[in-house]
Amino acid sequence: MMRPHCKSNLNGVATIIGKIGLFFFCCYLCGVGTRSIYQEDATGNHLESVRRRCITNAGVFSRQLTIVVVLVRGTSPLAVTLSLAFAMKKMMNDKALVRHLAVCETMGSRHNHLR
Repeated sequence: MMRPHCKSNLNGVATIIGKIGLFFFCCYLCGVGTRSIYQEDATGNHLESVRRRCITNAGVFSRQLTIVVVLVRGTSPLAVTLSLAFAMKKMMNDKALVRHLAVCETMGSRHNHLR
């Protein structure tokens, strides 16, 4: 079964946005982890320092995981919006002005699938 051209474009844009978000998540997590490893406790109490670092890292990881979950869920509407904007710009350059777009049905179908 062939997929509509717009739907394949949407999947491509959503995949790219998701990969960019995941890349920045990994970079941030590596940076915070490295800082935590090399950070020294001012009091010299090694055990207490390790406990504090674990709690801090757990908090940072949970915040970053929340950002990734929101990013993945929000990628689909963003991809739809970007694809529609590019398609409209291309149609205006081609002087192909229409009143009703079949692409609107794609947005409605996406909305029904996510419920």
